[in-house]
Amino acid sequence: MSNLSTEIAMRTCRHGQLRGWLIFLVILGHSTGLAGSLGADDVAHTPWWILAGVMPQGPSIDMGTYKISSFSKSQQEQFGVNQHGQIMDFSR
Repeated sequence: MSNLSTEIAMRTCRHGQLRGWLIFLVILGHSTGLAGSLGADDVAHTPWWILAGVMPQGPSIDMGTYKISSFSKSQQEQFGVNQHGQIMDFSR
C-alpha cells in the first residue's frame, strides 16, 4: 500500500463515513483482474474529495444493501457539486 493509500485508510478508520468508499477504491485499484480488463479510457480515478481531504457532511443515502455518504447543501454550493460529489460547476 502506498503512503497516500495508508493515509486515506487511517483517515477512513477515524471517520467511518468513508470506509465503504475506501474498500471500494482499494479493491478496484488493486484488482488485477479488473484493471487488466479495462481500456485506457476506462480507468477509475480517485474522487476529487478524497484527494483534497474533503469529508462529505450530508446525510447517508440508503442504497438498499449499503449506504453512501452525501454532500451537504452548503458543500454542494461551496464546491459546485451535487449530493454525490459529481462536479456540476467547473468554475468553482
